[in-house]
Amino acid sequence: MKKPSKPSIAFFLIGMYVLIKIGIAMGGPVLLVIVIAMLVIINNAYKDSEREQQLYELVETFVQEAQATIKALEEDQSGNNLQRLLHFCRFASKWQDKGFVDKVTAYIKTTGSEESIAPIIAALKEVDCVIKYAGRNGMNRTQPGQEVTLDNIFLGRIKDMTESAGFWLRNREKFEKEDSGMMPTPNSGSRMSVWYFINNLNAGGLLKFHLELLKNQLPVLIQP
Repeated sequence: MKKPSKPSIAFFLIGMYVLIKIGIAMGGPVLLVIVIAMLVIINNAYKDSEREQQLYELVETFVQEAQATIKALEEDQSGNNLQRLLHFCRFASKWQDKGFVDKVTAYIKTTGSEESIAPIIAALKEVDCVIKYAGRNGMNRTQPGQEVTLDNIFLGRIKDMTESAGFWLRNREKFEKEDSGMMPTPNSGSRMSVWYFINNLNAGGLLKFHLELLKNQLPVLIQP
């Protein structure tokens, strides 16, 4: 989405001047109609410009927050992928609550041909997948406005258990010693712990995939 330019007031003033001269030449009633029409046109143009500016600022803020979130998570060396995942889910839920993708998509579809807007529509679809996966009723089982915590983020099933991230983290010491029954790689000769599977492969793998997917779309959303 390109930064919008404000409509030129000079253009409207020149146009109004010319039409007023024509109206004067044709008589009072015509002049009145012309002035009213020009005022309506100017008002509508500025309303459209204001809406475009607001949406651009929304996209700009999203991109800035996404970049900050990605940077923070990539620089986090704690090794606690469940806490990192919580950070990401909170980011996704916030923008899901704002209706970010729907608002921007609806506007973009009014701005050009199907071919010209195809790249940004495709990028928005990818962003939507990321937000929905990490957002509410996706990985985290929350409602709009509800705080996202480790206890309402669920990663999937292991050893016939479907538990929250909070459960796995509180029992980390136990699950670091418990055999998952799986190997990290085929023919590795050793099996991984339940904690390794949950934290490193499950949460870590999900984060890596979705952060990369999101990062790749950001340059498309804000164009010079």
